[in-house]
Amino acid sequence: MNKTNSDRPKCPICGKPLVDVIYGMPSNELFVKEKNKEVYLGGCEELIGIKQPSYYCYHCKMGYTKDLKKYPIN
Repeated sequence: MNKTNSDRPKCPICGKPLVDVIYGMPSNELFVKEKNKEVYLGGCEELIGIKQPSYYCYHCKMGYTKDLKKYPIN
């Protein structure tokens, strides 16, 4: 199920909708979704024990972990 922009978490800096960061070997469909800025490709490996971004803001070019409450809001 695809999230609509109103269902997505918002960037704590600019307020625009964030996209999910996808880890692993991307399919052709994921390359198209990244080109359309529907997802952000985070690389082929998800590093265990290291906090990696779960969300990405294309406007601010920033990645965020799932706990968005820890980021300052403008």
